[in-house]
Amino acid sequence: MESTAKLFHWLAMEIIPGLFRSSDNKYMQDDTLVAAVDLGSNSFHMLVARIHAGQVQVIDRMKDMVRLAGGLQADGHLSEEAMERG
Repeated sequence: MESTAKLFHWLAMEIIPGLFRSSDNKYMQDDTLVAAVDLGSNSFHMLVARIHAGQVQVIDRMKDMVRLAGGLQADGHLSEEAMERG
């Protein structure tokens, strides 16, 4: 859950403000859909949200343990098993 909270915070504080403003400094159209994905070495997080009236409304979120790092070989490549898992 902590990673999802960080993802939501990043989306709300870093990405969304840039989406709201156009070159003439007006807000973008309501109901814009946005998504953020965090693919780490062990987990996958995705957040889908709608921007409405300047607020972020979470539509769905997904989390899965992919354990990609569990298949990291000495040469830095992922094993076939790890790629099939992820």
